[in-house]
Amino acid sequence: MPQARANTGVAVAALTTLKAELQRLITEFRALWHAERRGEGYEVLDIRLGGLVARVDTVLWRLDRFAAGADELAELFEVKLPMDKWTNGPVGHGLYKQIVSPSDVLH
Repeated sequence: MPQARANTGVAVAALTTLKAELQRLITEFRALWHAERRGEGYEVLDIRLGGLVARVDTVLWRLDRFAAGADELAELFEVKLPMDKWTNGPVGHGLYKQIVSPSDVLH
């Protein structure tokens, strides 16, 4: 595991670049949306893109804690559970509420 902790730099660099690109996409797409459309509907993109930026922030935070020895990323060593609890088939069948989490809280 010490080598894994030392190798987080590549992931952190890639995620930092991804976050910057996502923020640029949000800024440019928001301007385009509001230039071509009324405001209605953009709140969906706020939630989806903003959620993606928040997820990248959380992963960066977790990697920083992992590199410092404060987080073992224990979920990586757990038995994988099926995401589709009805058929144990393809994840989510393209439905956001099934892809984002196996939790029933979203129903």
